[in-house]
Amino acid sequence: MHRRGKFHSAIIAAWTCLACLASSSSAAAVAPDDPAQLLKRADAIKTANNEQFVRILKRLDAESTRLTPAQALTLRYFKAWQGAYTGDYASALPALDAVESASTDNNLRFRAGMTAINLLVIASRNADAYARMGKMMELQPLVSDPIAREQGLGVFAQLYNEAGQYDLAVDYADKLLAENGS
Repeated sequence: MHRRGKFHSAIIAAWTCLACLASSSSAAAVAPDDPAQLLKRADAIKTANNEQFVRILKRLDAESTRLTPAQALTLRYFKAWQGAYTGDYASALPALDAVESASTDNNLRFRAGMTAINLLVIASRNADAYARMGKMMELQPLVSDPIAREQGLGVFAQLYNEAGQYDLAVDYADKLLAENGS
C-alpha cells in the first residue's frame, strides 16, 4: 500500500509540473496568421483553455490549404485529441490510429499512439491498451519532444496502475519525475 500511495503522490506532482509547463508556454505571443504558431499555441492551451483551443482548430481548418502536410496531420491529431477529450471515443480512436499510421514524425506518431492508449485505459479497455504498449515503448527512445515523452511515461504509469502492477507504475512515475527534472 505504501508503494501505491507513493505512486499517487508522484502522479499528482508530475501532472502539476506539466500544468506549470503548459501554462508558462501559453503566455507566448502568437503571430495571428502563422499556422505553425497557431498549432503551437493550440497545443499549449488545449486543456487550460479548451474553448480557445477549439476556436484555433476551426480557424486552422478553414485555412487548411495554407498548411503543410505535417501541419495538416498535426491538425488532424488535435481534432482526434479533442474527440477523446469530449468523450467521443468511437471517432477519436480510429482518427488517432490514422494519424499514427500516416505520420513520419516520431513525436507525432508517439503522441497519437499514447493518446489512443490513454483513451483505451480511460474506457477500461486495458487489454487493448496493453496490446499497443509494446510498439510505443519501442518508439519512445526515438521521441525528442520532452512533453511527448512525459505524456508517454504518465500513460505507462497509469496503465500499470490500472493493471495492479504498482511497482512498475511507481517506476514509470519516477521516470516521469526524473524526465521533468523534479
